[in-house]
Amino acid sequence: MKILLTAGVVFTPGSQTLDFSGVSGFDLSRLYGVINATAGSKLYAPGITGFGYQSFANGVMTLEADTSQMAASDELLIAYESPDAQPVSAVSLPLPAGAAKDTSLQAILAAIQAQRVETIWTDDTGTRFIRLDSAGTITWTDVAGNASSAPGAGARPDSDSGTVVSRYTYRATAAGTGFASGDFLDHLVVTDGDAGDLVSNFWVNVTSGAKIAAPSAASITPLAPLPDGAATSTKQDTGNTSLASLLTGLGAPADTAATSDTGTFSLLSLLKRALGKQGTDPASPTVANAGTGGLGWLGTIAGLLRLGTATQANSASVTLATDLANLEPAGVKITAAAMPAGGVGLTGWLSAIWAALTTRSQYATSFSAFGTTAGGAPATGAGMAVGASPTTWSRIRATCLATATGGTFYLQGANDSGFLTGTLFLDSAPVTTAGVPLKLEAPAQYPFVRVVYVPGATNAANITAALSLHTA
Repeated sequence: MKILLTAGVVFTPGSQTLDFSGVSGFDLSRLYGVINATAGSKLYAPGITGFGYQSFANGVMTLEADTSQMAASDELLIAYESPDAQPVSAVSLPLPAGAAKDTSLQAILAAIQAQRVETIWTDDTGTRFIRLDSAGTITWTDVAGNASSAPGAGARPDSDSGTVVSRYTYRATAAGTGFASGDFLDHLVVTDGDAGDLVSNFWVNVTSGAKIAAPSAASITPLAPLPDGAATSTKQDTGNTSLASLLTGLGAPADTAATSDTGTFSLLSLLKRALGKQGTDPASPTVANAGTGGLGWLGTIAGLLRLGTATQANSASVTLATDLANLEPAGVKITAAAMPAGGVGLTGWLSAIWAALTTRSQYATSFSAFGTTAGGAPATGAGMAVGASPTTWSRIRATCLATATGGTFYLQGANDSGFLTGTLFLDSAPVTTAGVPLKLEAPAQYPFVRVVYVPGATNAANITAALSLHTA
């Protein structure tokens, strides 16, 4: 019977793995699919390219799907065929972790009821009333905040009166009547936009939700439009001072060369001192350091290494090694490098390199250049024979390029060279930028493959596709 596995499975997005070792008697052939309900994405779907698995060992599946942006706490829907599952009723079906229960719904209801909303109403007399909806209870006040009866005949929201509400927000810097230090306070001024009269003027402690008397100006400060830590003029002055120090350290073009290597000089002064130490070209590069400074030595070396013939007097003597037949390279081998079996000395290393270079691990077999036909019909490249199964190749790769955007490249596999039986699109890539190569890749599961290009609204005059086979 098909069930949803709700326990025993560990999801590790960073390593793209699902660990089923906690599921007793888990059988991979009974797994129908895995969906990340939180991210709204497939993780495992047999038969769908890109949603299979790379490996499965000791109950741990390494997925093909990209899980780098997911979280281990994401809710997973795992469809599994259990050999010993028992029917369950809807009332006994276990809820997933985090599912809303009665207590959660009651908390939501309480939050809704705790909301406080004030609206302006009127009736046929033209008098204005303030309706307060708080904790599910409706009360009425006049525009000055005093308790009042409900509006009379013709009660309605006062939406067409032209009333203007101005709101100013402050933060308390010291405690006062009806508020504590740090509370947020709103000053609300209501005016009649038609007559220009002041309708109401009152203060509200937003933190506690209570109406309060006007606080002392010394106890409040306007809420800063900038976030805490934003650069103010004071901090900018500090930054300007730091920049000035950096400019002094770098120096000016007119700075003279430093007189020592250890004194306090600008970077330009030290650079000029270094350039002055280069010396001059030697009179003859064959004379040891005939010049001065570093340039003199470089000239000497150049004379010894120059191309062409030279007299014996101008040639450096060389002493040949007596065991060149088994000369071992100097230095240290890289980590994990070892002489292959049967090899000794330099000849052993060279023969190992030769074997690695001549062992074919890639085979380029097909290159196609074509253009789309009128009407945007699909275009196909030349087919490539991979070989009967089992083949020595494990991967098929294609590099494609089109001169127009909007189209899509497909890597197609088939059981025959005419691509009539068992055809399947193994991979695809949309062309979003003209002239930029795209990569397609799939396992070598079909004896014949080719590249198919389906154009978009604009035909591509030139399309190229190169196919290659790989052992890894």
